[in-house]
Amino acid sequence: MDRLIQRLAVCALGLTGLLLLATGPAGGTTAPEVTTNVRVTLTEGGVVFTPRVHPDTNTTLFVQVVNRARRRRWFELAGRKTQALSYGGKELFYYSFHLAGSVPWTSGGPGAKVFRGRIRVAVAKPF
Repeated sequence: MDRLIQRLAVCALGLTGLLLLATGPAGGTTAPEVTTNVRVTLTEGGVVFTPRVHPDTNTTLFVQVVNRARRRRWFELAGRKTQALSYGGKELFYYSFHLAGSVPWTSGGPGAKVFRGRIRVAVAKPF
């Protein structure tokens, strides 16, 4: 009987340890993620971000892409690409920044001039 109680105690301790490992440490070491709305307007002369974008590693962008160019245009942000939008066309997507550095963006279309740029991403300040 004592042996059974010992085995049950060891199993209970083992399960408690596994649960603690599975849940991980408390998440209070980084600032909360911030979602920012940004409108990306595609024009004949380039790409306009409204408001200007200055993200850090805790930023998620809710991007609304609008084409104001006569030709069909698409917009790509770090591999996330819209369809080719005709004049007045809109498309929405989210993009989260998790690594510091620079993130490329591109805009182009069939027979349209290609525009390229980069968004600089800073390391989030701890709170």
